[in-house]
Amino acid sequence: MALRIIKILLVFSIAAWALVNAVGNIMFYDDWLKVVAHVMSVENAQYDGQASGRAMNSPVLHTIGYAFIYIPKFITGILCLLAVGDMWKARNSLAPIFDRAKQRFYLGCGVSMFMLIFGFLVVAGGMFSPGGAPSELVQGFHSFVSVYLVAIGMALLLVAIPESTDS
Repeated sequence: MALRIIKILLVFSIAAWALVNAVGNIMFYDDWLKVVAHVMSVENAQYDGQASGRAMNSPVLHTIGYAFIYIPKFITGILCLLAVGDMWKARNSLAPIFDRAKQRFYLGCGVSMFMLIFGFLVVAGGMFSPGGAPSELVQGFHSFVSVYLVAIGMALLLVAIPESTDS
């Protein structure tokens, strides 16, 4: 039972991370949108100071890019909160029932991991970096992204430990 409670708390912590970050992204929308716009339009300047063909200077594309960050966090937070409820209700149930209660957590983590890997590592780190080498700004984001990915991955591993059949 204690391991199940720990799993529920881990799922809650991922929900809290996602929702706090999503709300922060909305509260400081203008500031963070400027960062996204900077990455999408300036980060890929060639070494001679000329923008490459990968530069995206459209405010609409900047807004879409930014939405790709905060919308998945909201989705993750909501799915993980729903999983907390499902897991809490199933905490005294048989192992297969408790294992099924984790499904929304897996989906929520998958959404955020996709956003972090594709959005930050592939797009920001690869597409909008000069010569394929991320700038200091993008490297800073990679540090946070790495911490987030490790935390989500560790929570996934622990929560995914199969329940003993005698629970």
